[in-house]
Amino acid sequence: MTQLTRFLKIRVSKDQYERLLNNATSQNYKTISQYIREATLGKGFFTEKLISENNKMLKEILNILEGWKK
Repeated sequence: MTQLTRFLKIRVSKDQYERLLNNATSQNYKTISQYIREATLGKGFFTEKLISENNKMLKEILNILEGWKK
């Protein structure tokens, strides 16, 4: 999984916070941060990263399994 290493802090009004919270909750996001990341950067960005990381892990698993065959 992508390591999140940077921190952003923003100010919002009470109404804006409630709107963000309601949007995130209604769309089944676990956190407001996750909702904001995907709303601003797009799901494609994170999907692409996950696919790349999964491919790396699968290659490692395949190498291990091929080593057991020998």
